[in-house]
Amino acid sequence: MTRWTRLRTLACALLLTVSIGVFAAATPAAASFGVFEIYNAGTHKCLAVPNTGYENYDPIVQAECGSYGTLWRDDIYYGWIRTVQNVDNEMCMIATGLYNGAPVVQQYCEFAEGSFWDMGPDYYPQPQQHQVAIKPYNTNFCLDLENGQSQDGVPMQVWQCNPRTNNQKWVIYRF
Repeated sequence: MTRWTRLRTLACALLLTVSIGVFAAATPAAASFGVFEIYNAGTHKCLAVPNTGYENYDPIVQAECGSYGTLWRDDIYYGWIRTVQNVDNEMCMIATGLYNGAPVVQQYCEFAEGSFWDMGPDYYPQPQQHQVAIKPYNTNFCLDLENGQSQDGVPMQVWQCNPRTNNQKWVIYRF
């Protein structure tokens, strides 16, 4: 192989590599940043799926942190926007509507309305914690603990955002 042929082959390979890289960068890809718990700032209890929760539309509930169904992972799509998936049953957190009292349930992960969440402008890797309002993407509704109830099993809902209540303040603890 002549020097010219080798240079041309190298140039073609480089061009192909750059083209693939540009294509991959233009394709929206999800990035996952590990496992975390989400607990309420007032009750210090975690979001969880029910112990028998393998059915679509089972409610997301409050439970003691460290129990079944309290570990989550996220796939980040655009900045702060993400899907939130339970580690134990691999189902996603979904807001069923955008009105006061709309239930928050688990559902097989798919790109549907209510499946993308905005979890605040700052991403802090472990071991830092930060308090956020968790909102269905592009809305003024927030993940809400009904009446700030402290017992296990209280189902989650969305409610018009109100920064003055602990019912809508959540701490994300990444492991």
